[in-house]
Amino acid sequence: MKILAILLSFVICFSVLAGCDSERDKFRDENDSVEDIFVSEEVKNFMSYVKDGNEERAVYCFNKDIKGNYQLENEAIEQIEKLLNDINKDILSGKKNSSDSQKITSVINDVIQQTEVKIEQYEEKKEDIAVSLASKEAFAKAQELEEKGNYQQAIKEYEKVINTDSNYSKAKTAIEKCKEKIDVYEKQFISLHYYFEQGYPVNWTFKEGKNGNYIKKIDQYADGTVNNYIKDCGLVAQFSPTANPEKAKYSVYCLRYPFMRATGGDFLLGLVGMSELYDFFFNDLFIENDENKPRENFVWTTEVEDTEESIISTTAHYNKIQFQKVAYNFTVDGTDWKGVLLVTPSKEGFYVITLEAAADAWDANYKVMEKMLSDFRMRGWETRE
Repeated sequence: MKILAILLSFVICFSVLAGCDSERDKFRDENDSVEDIFVSEEVKNFMSYVKDGNEERAVYCFNKDIKGNYQLENEAIEQIEKLLNDINKDILSGKKNSSDSQKITSVINDVIQQTEVKIEQYEEKKEDIAVSLASKEAFAKAQELEEKGNYQQAIKEYEKVINTDSNYSKAKTAIEKCKEKIDVYEKQFISLHYYFEQGYPVNWTFKEGKNGNYIKKIDQYADGTVNNYIKDCGLVAQFSPTANPEKAKYSVYCLRYPFMRATGGDFLLGLVGMSELYDFFFNDLFIENDENKPRENFVWTTEVEDTEESIISTTAHYNKIQFQKVAYNFTVDGTDWKGVLLVTPSKEGFYVITLEAAADAWDANYKVMEKMLSDFRMRGWETRE
């Protein structure tokens, strides 16, 4: 019986002690990290002021309770280094916002300067935090720009997001989405004389006339006859893919004349040869070659009639501009080519834009040229915004 009583006492004592340990562990889990358990009270107090952003109390606490004590100074240095690393990780993961992080790092910087404590690789750690903050700020700014439709600038900001940022994959996805939505090219051709602006891809080149004038002035039809309307008309600019300029061309013509109340439909009927009033048949007038020879084997592939319904069916919109759009086929030295004509009124007449490419290169180049239409604007009428 005595032995049993002794064993029972041991069991009871062990249970009590285990309960105490459990409560102590629970207390530690709720109030301290594992590392903090072994940190002195002096350093704990000092770090609490640092984390709270209380620079004055942090400096006072360090000078009063820590400075001059080798062990406590090393302890404080370790805690500051750990805090700097944690701040950077929390910024990148999104756990800590920029304002809180900047406040704490600013306090740490001031404390280091005033206490002359030496932190190993402090400048590098500070730079890492600055880079991480810049990454987060770039992502936030990019989202604002994207929401406003400023895709070009949004892409530039998304590209500043670093690969250790938790938003990195989101930024990469957003860049691709912005590129799909973008309708403004970085390269822009600006015609000051003829009041328009045209964006074009980086892998395309353009031709323009001397001193911003026409590449080729148009003053007569292919047969040499003169029309009273065509006193100020010509090819202003032509764009082609740099690698294969002979395969495709995007051309902008301008005809300046004070047409009173004329619409895009009126001009279209004239261009397809169905108007006595606006007699400027496209393939006899809008010719780029110096010999002034019309396109060979030219044929319209879009049927147009002199009716409101037919004209409406040719309507297309690019960059908030209404065009009348029709297609045609022709040949160049025996090779089949395709083309699309677009016409729209301007302040002083109208613009004719042609998209032309060899039949075997049509699909690839038409997509590019159609996107260029979305980056055509009349200066003074349209803005990028």
